[in-house]
Amino acid sequence: WDDGSIPLATSYLERALEVAGDDPPLSARISARLVLITVPGDPARAWQHAERAVEHVDGERDPLVLSSLLIDLCLLDLFAGRPPRTDLMRRGLTLEERAGPSAYPHPVPLIWFQCTDDLEATRERHAREADWARDHSDETHAMERLSYLALAEFHAGRCDLAGRLIEQSCDTIEERLEVSGRFAYPFAWRSLMDAYRGRFDRARQTLVPLLAGTAHAQKSWWAAVLLSVLGF
Repeated sequence: WDDGSIPLATSYLERALEVAGDDPPLSARISARLVLITVPGDPARAWQHAERAVEHVDGERDPLVLSSLLIDLCLLDLFAGRPPRTDLMRRGLTLEERAGPSAYPHPVPLIWFQCTDDLEATRERHAREADWARDHSDETHAMERLSYLALAEFHAGRCDLAGRLIEQSCDTIEERLEVSGRFAYPFAWRSLMDAYRGRFDRARQTLVPLLAGTAHAQKSWWAAVLLSVLGF
């Protein structure tokens, strides 16, 4: 998934679902992850998995699993061109909170709040994710997610703060990881900010090599994001 090879990740999880057999709790957990991964490449397939899994998951026993499925169903409405059922997002976040601070935070809400220009909700969600990343010593996750906060602050007009945040995000990722898959996103957002501020040379110099790395069809989801920024 991080590398962008979505069909391969999907095939592994579908095999795992077959192996799970008649174990409903295990099947529900696998299905929740399968839905999250399948959303970009095959939303219709993700919808089928989500609707099936919601019927079998026990929200009292596995609140985090049900939370993930409800949040993804809200997102899938958008992918299908329907009005999003924001009540599902709210229910999902309530269930996630019930699961406790150690529960892995679903990645969509931070992006959702940033895209809907809800700055305060973006800040609050980022703080929740930053706490989780600190407690689990996952600095690369924290730095990738910091880029969404930077983008929100930029759109709010706090350009100097956004610039510091996005440079911190990109510098840390570049030091520790190969810049590909979702870890290329901070560089896409930095290029977007560069373009707004007239820094076209750095924006293009950043994007073109990253696009070359996503040429394989299996990575078309990541390429679409990078191409949209290059188009801008």
